[in-house]
Amino acid sequence: MPDLLARADLPNWMAAIARRRAELGAALPGVEPSDVNYALVRVEEGAVAARAGLARHGVLVRDCTSFGLPDHVRIAVPDEAGLAQLIDAWKRR
Repeated sequence: MPDLLARADLPNWMAAIARRRAELGAALPGVEPSDVNYALVRVEEGAVAARAGLARHGVLVRDCTSFGLPDHVRIAVPDEAGLAQLIDAWKRR
């Protein structure tokens, strides 16, 4: 494992995640600020309904109800193609 970490370009990986997270935040309303590789997003219709609506369009998100956040979903920071699919699904949910 240490050899794998030595070869990883963590600073560039972290910078890429930060850029994608910023794009995600600009594209979707309700994204909470963070420094991690996922975003918590407040959804008006509630987490269960948002998760179901997005799943119908091929996008899976985590329902945060079990974390005490029934009005939030957790979204992994996607790559460029995934972000386009997420934005499309978000509008159609």
